[in-house]
Amino acid sequence: MPLLQTGASPLVQGQWKAFLGWYARFYAIISLLKPVRLVLALGLTCHSARLLQYLETIMDSRRKAVVTAFGLLITCSSVMMATSIGLASMVCGVPIR
Repeated sequence: MPLLQTGASPLVQGQWKAFLGWYARFYAIISLLKPVRLVLALGLTCHSARLLQYLETIMDSRRKAVVTAFGLLITCSSVMMATSIGLASMVCGVPIR
């Protein structure tokens, strides 16, 4: 990766060529994985409905409480991801703008 080789931000002038090369590789890999993600999402849809019903019976509560718990889980995951990105930015010395 250009950042590890030069220590400079990929947005600094003169670093664009290396940055765009790496970006193109990552974009190609992600593009190849999109159909896999779609198939997984479609396959897990029916399982998530069954999971909600199962949790309703175990928690002995209404669907609203279970959906709220799922919402809190997603919110906490998002906060953890944002914190991780911020920490990685601080460690690498590359500001987030």
